[in-house]
Amino acid sequence: MKNRHAKFKLSILSIAVASAVMSMYAYADEEEAAALKYPTSSVEVEEIYVSQGSQKFGEYNGLNKQGGYINGNINIRGGDGYKKNEEGDTTRWSVQGTNLGLTDRSASVGYSDQGNWDAKVGFDQLQHNLAPGYQTPYTGQMGGNGFQLPANLLNQVNTTTNPNGTRNLTPAQTADFGNMAISTTRENTSFSGNKIIDKNLSLSVDFNHLNQSGAKLQGMASAAGAVGATGVTSEAVSILPMPTNFQTDTVNVALNWMGEKGRLTGSYFGSFFRDAYSGVTFNTFAGTSATTAPTGNTSTTQTMSTAPSNQLQQLNLARFNCCN
Repeated sequence: MKNRHAKFKLSILSIAVASAVMSMYAYADEEEAAALKYPTSSVEVEEIYVSQGSQKFGEYNGLNKQGGYINGNINIRGGDGYKKNEEGDTTRWSVQGTNLGLTDRSASVGYSDQGNWDAKVGFDQLQHNLAPGYQTPYTGQMGGNGFQLPANLLNQVNTTTNPNGTRNLTPAQTADFGNMAISTTRENTSFSGNKIIDKNLSLSVDFNHLNQSGAKLQGMASAAGAVGATGVTSEAVSILPMPTNFQTDTVNVALNWMGEKGRLTGSYFGSFFRDAYSGVTFNTFAGTSATTAPTGNTSTTQTMSTAPSNQLQQLNLARFNCCN
């Protein structure tokens, strides 16, 4: 059996590289420690230029048109809990904001006393640009619940007087079309807080308010043929902006107890949905001709229902055991 002993020589270059690496690690540790004591804050203001309009590129951020945009971000943190933590101070606060100049913006403000309580208020917005080039002869506002046709289009699908339907429109009828930019906007406001009552007991509260506005395109059908033994013989379809005028509030309150061998949580959850409208009224292309209107209905206006308002309330009790 033979033993071999390998000998390694450390050159001056090797020692220098090793020292540099160790210095880098030490510097990184110092930076991390400094960040805990002296938090970095920043405020950014930027100009964004879009060279060419694109609906898909700006579908959610609002950068769908050519031109310049001003945007900003903010991240500010402070409190004596950073600099005076060794003296017993545990308070910290923060102000944050992202994409404040765009339509996908968010912001929050928070304050905490570590080991005692904390609270945070937040806001975020998201706009979905669905169809900025939507053309329609209907008059009415995007997000509204009433749409009317010009008089020269009310009887357009009457197969007796106008067999071409909505094809081959006259210049006057074509001039009735206008542009309606379709979009939905979601605005979300939230509040969260926690309170440590003692070493075993704590309370948490979460509240969220969601406001949705705007509209989504939806097809709405109406009877265009006579109602007889065989039923409706044909339909007229209108593509209309269905309003999304909704508000949803959710609240969650929980009382938590934690012991050495178990945990107990009692909570309340509530969800409340409200629709500002009960339906959408619109004129039909079928008109009021006796040959096109369903039996017993000679109105030029029909109604499509919207989502009903509703609520949910729930009580929960959960127990967890451990370490038997």
